[in-house]
Amino acid sequence: MRKEILNKLKDANPKLSYSIVLEGKEKGPHLMIFGSVHGNEPAGTMGFFKFQEELDKSKATLQKGKLTFVLGNPLAFEKDVRFIDENLNRAFPGSQDTYEGKRAKEISEYIETNEIEALLDIHSLGHGDFKLVIYNVESEKNQHLARSISPIVDHFAYHLDHVSGLLVEKATQHGASSMVIETGNHTNPEGALVALNHLKSFLAHYQLIGHQFAPTTDFQQSIGQQETCIYETLRILKPTPGFRFTVDFSDDEVGTLIPKDSPYAQDNKRQYIAERDLYLVMPHKEITYEDHDVGFICIKKTI
Repeated sequence: MRKEILNKLKDANPKLSYSIVLEGKEKGPHLMIFGSVHGNEPAGTMGFFKFQEELDKSKATLQKGKLTFVLGNPLAFEKDVRFIDENLNRAFPGSQDTYEGKRAKEISEYIETNEIEALLDIHSLGHGDFKLVIYNVESEKNQHLARSISPIVDHFAYHLDHVSGLLVEKATQHGASSMVIETGNHTNPEGALVALNHLKSFLAHYQLIGHQFAPTTDFQQSIGQQETCIYETLRILKPTPGFRFTVDFSDDEVGTLIPKDSPYAQDNKRQYIAERDLYLVMPHKEITYEDHDVGFICIKKTI
């Protein structure tokens, strides 16, 4: 199945390898959707091919605009691993040093030479099985996009000085609205459906598809109907020598509460203690010095 997908995408778009362009009947916005930026995260890719199958069965096209779907990390996808040399989602705008660096550079050049209106990056989780929306808290239009197309109630809102090299930030720098969704665990069979519904909601938001290809009714009716829990980054945790967590964290919760004055980690130089009630989000179970980060310390608010 993976090789078949790779063969379909390899040369489908002469301007960007392992991507495909769907054209609408009329002029309109150019959108991008990414799947498998990490090779062991198939949900976004499978969701796109389910959508394309629906179009083909109906002998339909987009009603306007243009969609570029990109399989982010083709070699890692083929091998079913997260990455080959480095995390592609920390490698933008790219380099010539690694496989992912070269791929990031190729993708960056495509973004720079096309007027991209919006970008959706679809991921899944290696640990835990929850759904999450991710965006830059400093961008109002990215927040608006997230709240307009997704019923997911847990949001991870990062500050730019806490992360670097993200695909969505490359898009944002060039004027595109951009966001990430986590569809649940890699192994959750519902991941492709979560991806498909978000993909359709994204396209419908920009009027590239009509009601016959809309997301499920439950999905649409849930958007904006519940309180949103926002985990806003306070700082990033780095894999310093000897770093380890000293608190237990659940795979089933987005954020683990760390009460004020409680220790939560230590390394060879110091102990980390919460200066207020804090939340540990996306901690790594296995820590290596090659990691860009091993988790985030956040504050939590509900709106």
